[in-house]
Amino acid sequence: MEQSKHERITSKNGSVTEEVITDTSLIEEANGELPAFYIGREIVPLSQINNSFFYNPDSENTFINILSEQKRIVLLGAAGQGKSEELKALARNLHRTEQPYIPVFKKLKHYKGELFEDYLPKGWQFLQEESCLFILDGLDEVPSNILTATITNILEFAERYKSASFIISCRSNFYDLPTDIKPGTLRDFSVFYLADLKLHQINAIGEKKFGDGSGFSNALVARNLHELATRPFFMQELIKIYDKRGQIPNRVELFEHILDTRLDLDSAHFVNARAISNEKALILGQLEKMASVMELMGVTAISGSDLDEIFREEGGFNLLKYGTAVTIKEGTKDTFQFEHNNIQEYLAATALMKLTQEQVFTIISNEHLTRVKPNWINTLAFFISIVREPKPYIDWLTVNDPEVLIRFEYDRLDESLRNSIFKGLFNHYSLHGFALMSKNFTYEDLAKFGESVEVKEFLIQKIENFDNNTTTLLNALRVLSYFEINMRNKKRIQQGLEPILFDGEHKEEVIAEAIKLYGKTNLDQQKISAIFEKYHTTKSDEVQKSLYILIEQNECADEYIDYLIEGASSGGSYSADTWDFSEPFELMCALKKIKSYDAAWKVISFLTKHNSSIDFSFYFWEDVLSVSIDIAASNFKKGDKAVFERLFEVLIEATSEYYLSRIIVFFKKTETRIKALVKIIKSSAEPLEKARLYSAIFIEELMDPLVNALKQGEVSLEEMKGFYKLISMSYEMDESHLPGYLQLIPEMVLNATGNIIQPYKYDEYDEGEEHRANLKLLSLFFDADELSNNIYAIFDEIGKDELELNDVKNVRLVYNTSSERKIRQNCLVIIRRKISRQSTISRGYFQNVFNNKVQRLYLQLSQIFRLVHSEHAPVANESQKRWLTEACADLLQGVDVASHITQKDSDNYTTSTLLNIIWKLYLKQLVQLPESILLDYTEYLDVSRNSYKTIPQILCEKLGLQKLSNRVVQNIRKGVKVPRVYLDNALFLIEHKIAPDFEQALEAILDSEIYTNGEKMQILKLYHKVSGDDGYLLDLAEDKKFYEIRWQLLDLVVKRGRNRDALMRVLERVLMNGPEDMDRVKACQYLVPLGNISAMNYILEKLVEPEYDVACFLELSKNVSRVTNRVMLNPLFDLKVAILSGQFTIANTHFFDDIDMAIIQIALQGHDTYEEVTNLIKTFEKKGLNEYAEQCFRDLARAVETQYLAKFSKQASLSSALALLNDFRRENSLNNYLIN
Repeated sequence: MEQSKHERITSKNGSVTEEVITDTSLIEEANGELPAFYIGREIVPLSQINNSFFYNPDSENTFINILSEQKRIVLLGAAGQGKSEELKALARNLHRTEQPYIPVFKKLKHYKGELFEDYLPKGWQFLQEESCLFILDGLDEVPSNILTATITNILEFAERYKSASFIISCRSNFYDLPTDIKPGTLRDFSVFYLADLKLHQINAIGEKKFGDGSGFSNALVARNLHELATRPFFMQELIKIYDKRGQIPNRVELFEHILDTRLDLDSAHFVNARAISNEKALILGQLEKMASVMELMGVTAISGSDLDEIFREEGGFNLLKYGTAVTIKEGTKDTFQFEHNNIQEYLAATALMKLTQEQVFTIISNEHLTRVKPNWINTLAFFISIVREPKPYIDWLTVNDPEVLIRFEYDRLDESLRNSIFKGLFNHYSLHGFALMSKNFTYEDLAKFGESVEVKEFLIQKIENFDNNTTTLLNALRVLSYFEINMRNKKRIQQGLEPILFDGEHKEEVIAEAIKLYGKTNLDQQKISAIFEKYHTTKSDEVQKSLYILIEQNECADEYIDYLIEGASSGGSYSADTWDFSEPFELMCALKKIKSYDAAWKVISFLTKHNSSIDFSFYFWEDVLSVSIDIAASNFKKGDKAVFERLFEVLIEATSEYYLSRIIVFFKKTETRIKALVKIIKSSAEPLEKARLYSAIFIEELMDPLVNALKQGEVSLEEMKGFYKLISMSYEMDESHLPGYLQLIPEMVLNATGNIIQPYKYDEYDEGEEHRANLKLLSLFFDADELSNNIYAIFDEIGKDELELNDVKNVRLVYNTSSERKIRQNCLVIIRRKISRQSTISRGYFQNVFNNKVQRLYLQLSQIFRLVHSEHAPVANESQKRWLTEACADLLQGVDVASHITQKDSDNYTTSTLLNIIWKLYLKQLVQLPESILLDYTEYLDVSRNSYKTIPQILCEKLGLQKLSNRVVQNIRKGVKVPRVYLDNALFLIEHKIAPDFEQALEAILDSEIYTNGEKMQILKLYHKVSGDDGYLLDLAEDKKFYEIRWQLLDLVVKRGRNRDALMRVLERVLMNGPEDMDRVKACQYLVPLGNISAMNYILEKLVEPEYDVACFLELSKNVSRVTNRVMLNPLFDLKVAILSGQFTIANTHFFDDIDMAIIQIALQGHDTYEEVTNLIKTFEKKGLNEYAEQCFRDLARAVETQYLAKFSKQASLSSALALLNDFRRENSLNNYLIN
């Protein structure tokens, strides 16, 4: 039998036999095959439930790490979440590897109430108590009649064995969470959840199971099921289906399968706990009822008390409560939800199948039966996919709400219909200047929906026939980028885009989108070079991102690696404290496409230079570095031995522990750890630095070479002591919990040298000593002479007057006290920062700094600033605060804040950085500033970032409103350099209604070119809210200078609902402008609801004029149903009659329905209800339009029938939902809808 690490653990009585220790009986129930795709998961505490799909894969939330702090853990999760698999994997891993715990695994489903010691596997009593980890799986599977007794027995057992550790799993809906007044189901147990699968794990599963992670993931994305795949149960079912069929099912097929599987699972899983195996049909019916009511209420979670009300006649909802399709919402005690929203929607859709068409339309649409309620769109998509005759519903949607169809399974829609809908939406959005985006669809959704030769041709022609309509072009570019394009069309797209890219001037967003699409057309190197020649110096972030995308698409990262590195360099700005890297995702994707060793080395060199500043926890930087290391390792294996020397130098230079750990991957991949260890031993690095490198690169195979080097005197005892402390620190445990081979090191050192070494003890940290060291460091920064002497001492120690980075890498850092070490470390940081900017730094440079008052004070201030903002920051005394105030006054003397915002005064600092430091010291209450300087800060930009309040608010508290308001008005009138600050000031000014001459200041704002129209709109919106001055906005709306924001201004007036006459006059003037003013289309949206008779008559007059743009009538059609003014009845009647009598032709049948509904809606408001509608019917009959008379009669009947139903759409409450269902049941129109 394979021996386990248990042989090296002493039993509690010292006489345990080898048979008991090495036998796998302690984890027998954890044996058996794990799923082929098993991937270890993250464990998340209740307080930090994390549902993020993207996350750093190097998470520290593992059982081993958590057990070092929590000895009592309960693991919660929904059914099928993978709790049992995770616990089995944990037990098996602990049994066969060097870990500090011995697992004792037992399932709870067979527990009958016996003494708990007797229920556990044989032999556990012989183990050391503190080494035992009891893993108890499935508290929810304990028979209900003994559940309370079982919980008591477990808690008593845990109390008897206090030194042991426990992990117990349970389904979320069987567990009471702890509260302030209740301990929860298991007292003193910390609650953790098993996190969903992450993106990288899904890829890994596909790779593991099918050998093609990207193929499986792409298939999930194509079916829009990738979000569902984060749930292990769903993932398991998807894998089964994919393995069997070779393709991913659609959502309907998946949920049919899942519900059936879930109900079977419930029957088998709770054979001991609940008698539900024969209740499958009843459970399914109750699930449909619950889903239907929740959809009617518009909610995705519902309280237990509401469910009791819903299932009062059935005697409660226990059958659902303990099933797997319904779960308790994480972090709550009595709120229930379906395992996934799609299950709720699918079940509600199956309930809709039992209704008539009229009843379905009544439930899913608004009160006018013209639009689908937003919360029913997904349910309707399921319904269309499963209903036997979908055509009537699709026809209704095509006329009333075509956007919704984009969400449906495409095989349910005829291609010609999809093409027609796509073109109609495209033309409608483009005509009105809107981006082709909606709450109902994205560009990618549209591309999937419109996938056809006809639609591609339609879009390509929009590019080829570009007529300067920017919106049309942008919409075509964005949608086309999601299509698969054949070679012939790629050539056409190239030819269509080249005039746009290389001739004339276009907006940045047009160029950016054009480059993205151009990059997908198989460009040759000449065309790529031409693009970069024209745009590589762009200042536009969007165009720059599109160039990164082009590099990625055409896999030419090696050729443009210098451009990419430059992009990474310019992405951050060197500030007073650190680099701020915020490279776009597109840059990372391009960098990951490198293939050559030269490119990889440039990436590694760049990252090494900045490794202490880059946040490598940012997931995409991690990927870029991994690709580069892989390329370097591959080059080494091909025979390039110089790669090792280069990477070893990188290893020595790595100051970031995270970066160091990633560089070591190279030595692991190339099996050169021992070679690296030998070079570290022979290097001239200081003992503590060597110890750090030993611990970073160490594995068990390096133990003998390291100890042998110690024996031979090549490794010092100081290095060995430092190494052992650092390596033991990484385990965060006492010495007895270190892996066995590490426990042997002290004995080996003792035999080799006669000296004793100790592991790191966490109680060694002396907070008082740390505080004293920080106080001494703070005092040093206030003493320029002492600071300069410490910096010069480093030059003296190295023996050079000009230093490079390699010179300071190995400077001794081991000192007798923490204070000495901190001072030396900070002086080295000062030198290293200067070297990183200038490659070298001289003693003379620092002599010049300390001889120049401004530069000396700036250096001192910047160091003090860093220290007081650090962890364990010391507190300055009153004398030091006075010094800071005087130093700031000296530095600010004669400084014009506004004119020095971005000016660089020397290589040492910018006034911008200085002002930022002083402001933050002011916020820390370390300096006092005069009023004149504080007022200057109203013009300064950077200090407002990351402040807990805006500058005006802070200064208002200090200076008072009047002083501040006067200065703000002056700032606005100056209006130069930093629009964002002036915008903040202007908004503050308006909000507080300050300054007597504000109106003049507002005029200055609107006349100023430093404000964008969007910023002016922000200011006007707040002004309107404060002043209520509609007239001012209406005047601006007629001013050509504000043409671009005209409708935003009018929107504000419309929403306020005042000055209707003035508003209508403005709108009428727009409408009367004729075809040259396209905004007359927009005017129709406002005029019709406002009930403007003259405008309506004008529209009617224009109906027979073919030159008048039909777009007005289309907008009229969309908005006429909002008419509620009875004086509009006659024009509406005339309009309907004129249309139907053939006076003109409009190819939009939706127009008729809207007019009908508007007429009915108005008629129902009158005391003489339906009289007007009856007159309309008679009018049709007289004209021989019997068909329309009959349709109008049906509309009238429908209005009568649904009067009481219209109220429901305005109420999303449980009582309304139940009342509606009961009304239907009483009328026998929905007998099958409720489950009796």
